[in-house]
Amino acid sequence: MAEEVTLNAGQQTALSILQGTSAQTERTTERLSTGRRVNSAIDDAQAFLLSRNLDTRAAELQASRDDIGQAVSSIGAAQNGLEAISNLTGQLEGIATAARGGTAQERSAAAAQFDEIRNQIDNIARDASFNGTNLIASTPSNVNVSFDENSDSDLTISGSASDTAALGISDATGTNNNFATDADIENALAKVRQASDSIRSTSASFGADAAILNTRDEFAADQVNISRDASDRLVNADLNEEAARQVSLQTRNGLATAGLNIANQSERAVLDLF
Repeated sequence: MAEEVTLNAGQQTALSILQGTSAQTERTTERLSTGRRVNSAIDDAQAFLLSRNLDTRAAELQASRDDIGQAVSSIGAAQNGLEAISNLTGQLEGIATAARGGTAQERSAAAAQFDEIRNQIDNIARDASFNGTNLIASTPSNVNVSFDENSDSDLTISGSASDTAALGISDATGTNNNFATDADIENALAKVRQASDSIRSTSASFGADAAILNTRDEFAADQVNISRDASDRLVNADLNEEAARQVSLQTRNGLATAGLNIANQSERAVLDLF
């Protein structure tokens, strides 16, 4: 049978101190390495769970911000397309106006040029997309953006077809009789001017939607920061305090080790008497 090891009072005290400081040193080292006072539910269950909930909310709001950014970019692509289309309708108006009173040959040439630019409007309406979303194509997309994690608050951005068919810009060589008469030209001009009004209206609507999205993005960013700051306050460590504690524990550990050595030497001195 193995002999039972008996420690004297000094040894027991020193070992108890060493065990305590070892556990505290390990905890302090973890806090310094992670920067967090609470690293698991064992450290502080309530703070840990509250922090997790706040981090989850921040992540959900950040995902909402990502969706908002995608929607803003889609509007930006549409607005860019509308601006180009508006410039082209201005050119159409100039071509048709200049054809008034011209010869048959001049009118025919103007009609051909009119239709060439008209075709470019359709191309731009088709190409004004972002990441597969096109708000001004002949069959436009609609975009729904949720502003919160529960989808209780959202905004639907309705697309508006802005190709020549939707805008009502008829061709010159066919519908407008190759600009054969000034009446044909006036008919074309009326359609172009109506299209310009429609483009301005659509652009204004998209601008209002973009303003709402930007406001909500700023609000969501603030909410994300609030949630993250609250989470950090619950679990982050005071690094200065932890560093001071580590120095104190090292000193305490050194003293306990010295005390254990002294207790061991005293034990040996007593044994040497026998």
